[in-house]
Order: sequence, then C-alpha cells, then structure tokens
Amino acid sequence: MSISQLAQLVLPIIIQLMAVAAIYFHHKRKVESDFDKEMKQLRQLLLSGKLDKQKFLLIKNRLKIDSLFSEQSDILENIFKDEKIDSTTYVRMKDALKLSMNQKLKKNTNT
Repeated sequence: MSISQLAQLVLPIIIQLMAVAAIYFHHKRKVESDFDKEMKQLRQLLLSGKLDKQKFLLIKNRLKIDSLFSEQSDILENIFKDEKIDSTTYVRMKDALKLSMNQKLKKNTNT
C-alpha cells in the first residue's frame, strides 16, 4: 500500500472525526447549567452596583451548596433506581445528605 492510498483511506476518517469533535464542543459550550446562568446574572448585578460584594459572596456560596445538593441527590437517586441500595438505606442517606447541607447553609449564613 502506497502513501497516497493510505492518505486516501485515513484522511476522510480524520476529517469526519474532527467534524464530530467540533460539533460536540460547540454543543457543550452552548449548554449551560442553571448554576452558570445564575452566576452570570449575579456577576452582572455585582458589576452594575445593584449588589454589594458581601451579598454576592453569600448568594454565590448558597448557589454552590444548592448545586452540590442537587448533584448528590441525583447520584443517590440513581443508585436507588439501579437497586444497589434498599429503600431504608436510601431514606437514611437522603436524610444525612439533607442534614449535611443544612449544616453547610447555617455555617454559610453565620460567616
């Protein structure tokens, strides 16, 4: 097999892979999480002077905690749906997660 034949075989595959990668990264960039959207709005409020820095940091930390709780709840729910844990374990873990998040929220508001 000569180099020109190899190039004719490999080049179209490389072009297709590059096109798929470009589409993937373009789509990924367009999809923003709720946390990212809310943070963008908060930054705009901070820069416009409608929100002071202390309040901004408080809301930012609250959003981080809420986002983390949501992610962890989804993971826990998926584990339960996959039947890797039983219902009593799910309820105990969910309660422990809520307790942990409430403690973080209290710590966040006290600082």
